[in-house]
Amino acid sequence: MTSKLLSDLCGTVMSTNDVEKSFEKLLKDLPELALHTPRAPQVVGQFNARAVGDRILCTPYIDSNKGTADCVQAKATLDKATVLLSMSKGGKRKDSVWRSGGGQQSVNHLVKEIDTLLKESLLSGDIPEAEHCLKELEVPRFQHEVVYEAIVMNLESTRESAFKMILNLFQSS
Repeated sequence: MTSKLLSDLCGTVMSTNDVEKSFEKLLKDLPELALHTPRAPQVVGQFNARAVGDRILCTPYIDSNKGTADCVQAKATLDKATVLLSMSKGGKRKDSVWRSGGGQQSVNHLVKEIDTLLKESLLSGDIPEAEHCLKELEVPRFQHEVVYEAIVMNLESTRESAFKMILNLFQSS
């Protein structure tokens, strides 16, 4: 939402130059920010990539700062942004750049992800991987859907191992 706000304000209320200076200040402040928020370089890198995708920053901004970055955190941030931008198609708006923004995904998409996750878990029996995938979805308020889908799968399955796997997953989470 912050990216959307900046996108709407850029050019009307704020100049591109002002925005670039703000991002540069953020890069300089990353070492201190990373002390309190260890994932700051990754999150700021995602935000930089999103800003380029939203046309708040231009792609050369990332490249030009890469050469002048004077700290490990700033370099990690710019590397993360570069990787994310290289994954986007033609620099289009990166609504999914957050990947972790589960709350921004559609309910249908989340249900499909949960369904796939549970089916793969039933086949592999890999509980730690299932836990990891559930955490990656980052939708704790949507856990009821995991329970619902697991119960439906268990009722549809004729295997006793399905019940045990689902029970183990619930006990470990």
